[in-house]
Amino acid sequence: HTASDGWPTSDHNGHGTWMAGVTLYQDLAGPLREGRVPPLRIALESCTVIPPDATPGLLSPGVAIERGVRGIEQDDAEEHPRVFCLAASAPNDRRDGRQSSLSSLLDDLSFGNGSNPRLFCVATGNVPTPGGQYRVRSYASLNRDWPAESPAQAFNVLTVGAYTNFGPPRAGVQVVAPDGDLCPTSRTTIGWRHHRAIKPDIVMEGGNHRKNLDGRTSVSPPELRLITTGHDVRTTILATTGQTSAATAAAAGLAGRILSAYPRLRPETIRAL
Repeated sequence: HTASDGWPTSDHNGHGTWMAGVTLYQDLAGPLREGRVPPLRIALESCTVIPPDATPGLLSPGVAIERGVRGIEQDDAEEHPRVFCLAASAPNDRRDGRQSSLSSLLDDLSFGNGSNPRLFCVATGNVPTPGGQYRVRSYASLNRDWPAESPAQAFNVLTVGAYTNFGPPRAGVQVVAPDGDLCPTSRTTIGWRHHRAIKPDIVMEGGNHRKNLDGRTSVSPPELRLITTGHDVRTTILATTGQTSAATAAAAGLAGRILSAYPRLRPETIRAL
């Protein structure tokens, strides 16, 4: 699906396919190491809401998301239950915790007029890393000082941040985040001026950073990221991903498996679980 008829349905930068792999399989490292095929309990649908560069028919994020949601549901003759995954944020929108037009739209779509509620998993957004470099000494302050991005402040969505269980992959390698702590680039709501909601609601695996030899900076190498599906199978069958996008995809997959096992549960109940 696409939010606009003039947009291509292909994955133009790989992000959607990476998220699809995490939603289905979480991290493929285990199955690859053990030589097993993970069972699939959920199916996927995709909708392009961010067009490639120079694509005609540019839409605002809110219009694109609403068109995408309603287009998917309109084409579903059997009315399958589903979980919506929005592994993206609006960096030019509000970051102070107040509601915006985009977060209000997500709240409305989630409520669904009371008769058609929906579950949306939404990312908090990532701390920027210019040139791929990350300041090690600012680990705690970066997570604190970069507020979660819109529409993570929506009341009715499941807002997802990232933590990590990726420790040193081998002797002599130092990582930034301690085991079980925040992923280095996960935004939080500590910096919000308006705390109308406590976010994120849940954290999932987002990978870690390896300290460089200078001890001052770090990078996110493939060995400290999740293994997922590549978007161009002619050249890249597998890829690696991380941060709050991957965490959001993992949360959507978890919610989808709960819905598959208990299809009569309402979206609000799955969100609470």
